[in-house]
Amino acid sequence: MPRKKVIFVIVEGPSDETALGVLLSRHFDKDTVYTHVMHCDITTEFDKDTHQKVGTADITKKIAEVVKRWADSYRLKPEHFERIIHIVDTDGAFVAENYVVQGNVDAPFYTLDKILCPIRENIIERNSRKAKNLLRLASTPTIWKVPYNAYYMSCNLDHVLYNKQNSNDKDKEIDAVNFALHYREDIPEFINFISKSDFAYKPKPELSLTDNHKESWKEIQVGSKSLERRTNFGLAFV
Repeated sequence: MPRKKVIFVIVEGPSDETALGVLLSRHFDKDTVYTHVMHCDITTEFDKDTHQKVGTADITKKIAEVVKRWADSYRLKPEHFERIIHIVDTDGAFVAENYVVQGNVDAPFYTLDKILCPIRENIIERNSRKAKNLLRLASTPTIWKVPYNAYYMSCNLDHVLYNKQNSNDKDKEIDAVNFALHYREDIPEFINFISKSDFAYKPKPELSLTDNHKESWKEIQVGSKSLERRTNFGLAFV
């Protein structure tokens, strides 16, 4: 019997894996799904080796290192992989500077039309770097010779899945467990939720899947959309 191909799914936090890991495994049952938790936002991270902020020149290399390190531990080559799915939060990265408001908060607080933050200049710089990195990932077709696609959750995964923007870690995990339990026995309903809800990007029939992916990333850059509840993750199931 031929070896199953690997679908390598990259998420930011453990609750993201809790919410989606089993659902993706059940949907892609002919393949082996591995969900890798980064425990960080790679698009805004500092490089632990160089102590520099990760930029567009480095970000795909950093992701390739993650995939290759895992593959090496199982003696796998690129041909053993079906695809890489990378789920990223937008965190309002594409909004204009006037959406960023300094306020009496300890950490960034997101609404549908602004980002409240302790130090405005820091978030403006973060958004600029994050936006560039996101667009670099959005335009990357392969990593380590494996087909790659980045899919956005806006303003974050909790916003899309549970309609909550500013959850703490405890609430994230509770919501993730409930979400997985709700959909684990009805994967078609999960696909319907992520593909056809009013917040989901609707593919244009005249465009190819590749062009729809590009179009979805163009749309999220407009106005305050990267703060609103939106996702193009449904394209992963087309």
